[in-house]
Parts: sequence; structure tokens; C-alpha cells
Amino acid sequence: MEPRGKASRNYLIKFKSKEKREEYNKRIIQRVGIDVNKNSILNIHKIGVEAPVNYVFNELLNWNGDSTCWPNHVAKVERVDDKIEEIRILPFGWSKYPFKFMKSFFGLNLIPLFYLNSIRIKQVPDSFDFDNARYILYQSSGGYPIGIFTMYVRSSIAELGEKEHSQLIFAVSFNFMIKKKVQISW
Repeated sequence: MEPRGKASRNYLIKFKSKEKREEYNKRIIQRVGIDVNKNSILNIHKIGVEAPVNYVFNELLNWNGDSTCWPNHVAKVERVDDKIEEIRILPFGWSKYPFKFMKSFFGLNLIPLFYLNSIRIKQVPDSFDFDNARYILYQSSGGYPIGIFTMYVRSSIAELGEKEHSQLIFAVSFNFMIKKKVQISW
């Protein structure tokens, strides 16, 4: 990853076709146990990291948003009781509105933007996993309407043109209608 202040790289994964994007998204959400028939990923980013998968995942377990790949200046991460299992995302780091008379912004409650509550933390890959995958899967609730957020780490796959030792993938499933809960399969 590049240090702060340098020209940023675009980590959004680009696909040659809609079908390739859907295929890739389905592979990710199947790996984290989300029902592919009822959910889809709207936004997915991938970062190649020159470190072993277990090292990258252990760094995620200590994640507090203070990194070059998280926009902490816009949406600050706050771990509830210092646990990775429960996180609040605060706009601009505000834990309350900057003006005493404000209770919301144009009728919208923006503090917190949303909560992330872990559904599953997979610290050890299954014995049959060829790519050494580990992940943290969150259900989102509260203000901003997203469905799930996952931080997924795996070994690089040469056939996909990945050169670095590990791949860190951030995926977000938006649920704008908030009609259904995310369907988790075990």
C-alpha cells in the first residue's frame, strides 16, 4: 500500500463484462456464506499486499480505521468496547452533532452513519481451502443503509494475474429498500 500523501491507486475492481462482475461477486459472497440468490455486492475493492495471509488477517483483527485504505477523515471507525465484533462509523469523527440544537441533518440521523455487528469471523481456513481464505463478515444497521460489509483475505491466484502474496478484498452489499435482512447460509 502506498503511504499517505502519495498519488492514490484505484482499488476498485474493473470487469470486462457484467457477467464477469457477477461471477466474481458470487464467488466472494458464497465464500462468506451469504445467499447469492437474495444478495449481491454493489461495491468491491481489492488490494494486493506483500505479506502472508495470516499476517494481513491479524492486522484486520486490530483494525480501527487508521489506514491508508480507509477514509478516516470522512467516516471514522470507533470500536465499541475496543472489540472488532462491534463498530460504529462516525461522520467526520463526530460522536454527536457539532451544534447543540441539531438532532439530525435535514431529518436524517447521521450519527452514527451505521453500526457494523459481526456475523462471523473466520480466523482459520478450512482444510480444503486452496486459497487460505479468512474473513470478517458484518451486518450493518442504523443510519446509512447498507446490508453487509466484509473484509476478506486470501492468497493470490496467479491465473487471475495477481502478483502480490495476498489479496485483501473489501465488499459492500447495499440494501437501499431495507426490506429484507441479509440471508446467511451455514
